[in-house]
Amino acid sequence: MNILAIDQSVSDSGVAIYKSEFPDRMDFTNIRPGKRRGPERLAWIRDQLVGLIKVNEIDVLIKEEYAYGARGAVFDMGEVGGLIKIVCVDTGVHLIEMPIGSHKKFTTGNGNAKKSLILKSVYKNYGIDLTNENTADAVSMLKTYLGFMDWKAGGTFPQVQTAALKKFNDSLGG
Repeated sequence: MNILAIDQSVSDSGVAIYKSEFPDRMDFTNIRPGKRRGPERLAWIRDQLVGLIKVNEIDVLIKEEYAYGARGAVFDMGEVGGLIKIVCVDTGVHLIEMPIGSHKKFTTGNGNAKKSLILKSVYKNYGIDLTNENTADAVSMLKTYLGFMDWKAGGTFPQVQTAALKKFNDSLGG
């Protein structure tokens, strides 16, 4: 199973990719539309995402659920989130929306952790040295999902990570 996790943004989406044929490796990138705005930006983000899905033969895409308390460019974020959903439908990729608190708690032990702590925890817990907080969020989601699959298969985790996995499982209706 090949998995793409995306911390979606209108200006800098972090992406982490896992391929089952290389289970000890992860690939990282960012989708940065630069000065593009409006529909041109959305079309460009779509094209980049579709390209990543096709090149990496993605089966599952994980995106964060919306941060309903967020301020700022919420309409732009909604457009990007909707765009990702449409891309998944058009490409036949299974979409999973992960609660923000689940991956934060799994990676840092704190469901309300700031992005800077996630960046540090990705290095501390997974040995992945990144400089981009959005990419670190994508890694956090991907590692949480991989942990979830292991947990569902009978794997055991520390109590705080198990609580995060249970919250994620509940969000899936399980």
